[in-house]
Amino acid sequence: VIAENELTRVADSIVSYNREILNRADDSVVRFMGNRISVIRRSRGFVPRPVDLSFNVEGIIALGAEQKNSFCIGKGRQAILSQYIGDLKNRPTFDFFTESIERFKKLFRFKPSLIACDLHPGYLSSQYAENLEDELGIPLIRVQHHHAHIASCMAENGVDEEVIGISLDGTGLGTDGNIWGGEFLIADLHNFRRYTHFDYIPLPGGDRATEEPWRIAFSCLYKYLGKDFDFESLPVFRSIGKEKLSSMREMLDNNINTPLSSGAGRLFDAVSAITGLCVFSTFDSEAPMRLESVIKEDTDDFYSYSAGKPVLFADTLKEILRDIPEKPVSFISAKFHNTIARVILDVAGQIRSETSINKIILSGGVFQNKYLLKRSLYLLGSDKFETFTNHYVPANDGGISLGQLVIATKIRETCA
Repeated sequence: VIAENELTRVADSIVSYNREILNRADDSVVRFMGNRISVIRRSRGFVPRPVDLSFNVEGIIALGAEQKNSFCIGKGRQAILSQYIGDLKNRPTFDFFTESIERFKKLFRFKPSLIACDLHPGYLSSQYAENLEDELGIPLIRVQHHHAHIASCMAENGVDEEVIGISLDGTGLGTDGNIWGGEFLIADLHNFRRYTHFDYIPLPGGDRATEEPWRIAFSCLYKYLGKDFDFESLPVFRSIGKEKLSSMREMLDNNINTPLSSGAGRLFDAVSAITGLCVFSTFDSEAPMRLESVIKEDTDDFYSYSAGKPVLFADTLKEILRDIPEKPVSFISAKFHNTIARVILDVAGQIRSETSINKIILSGGVFQNKYLLKRSLYLLGSDKFETFTNHYVPANDGGISLGQLVIATKIRETCA
């Protein structure tokens, strides 16, 4: 009816049918990395194909994250992921989320006995989990976001042992109350230890900073280069204006609405803004996507960094500023991506020397960056690491629910 009302002015004809859609599903989005498939959005054609496991997950329902949501139910030794649900902050999407859960319970004759959700209490999926806990009187397990990313990839690849888990994304609540996203973990399917992480950067305006990457660029430079840096020497800040820059200084100086983030995605945002590629974002992950898209250079060069605890990028940003007047943005972007890949190799080497662990899991939305993933796999492979990545389960938050489910299973086994 909506199509008929809206499109008859511009369309000669409309094709429709009267079949009822019982379980709607978006089109899946996939691509190939080398000769292997990589699912970006897992929906039509892939759902409800289960992920086969080596342990019993019966009765567990995992409710996923806030964005790119999917949920997952356990039947015997199979994990059944829902289709792509979307961003739960949107009310119709949240209604679809709850409807789909009820539909899966009927289709698969599923009765939940244990609930898993994200650690973040503000996620609507977490709040729904709390409601289910009260309604059904069953236990609830909260799972840290980046541990769930690593566990999702482990489950898909049949890995059940201690690994080096490298989880790079934009955001996820950490156990210290800060925003995580550049994480190097020593993990198994039951627990994890945070080995190191990208340095914390304040986000002026909180979520607003992800919509305006220039804020993150300003924050990074303000932290590493100080108050005396001539911000207006860069075109990105000249376009913003003195009044807004002054407001940013005040927020940072007085810790006003400046949550700390170690998110790798935020570092990509900052570099994208500094190079003038994306000052304001009009859609999710636009700044990192633009930064990757300009790479045309074939170079092994990388910037300086400090792979300590935490990983510091002060020298990286200083060298990028020196390159901006002299080098094409394509070269700068390639060199920056190479830097992140070198950090991954460097920290992984440190962990292996201390623990003798040789298996590496790469997961999180940043690893949808084809250039970064390819470069990282090449470097790790050259150093004889055994590396695993997501393929049929998304590396982004669409795979979080699978990780939550298998972690909850291991915790249940321990408590039994």
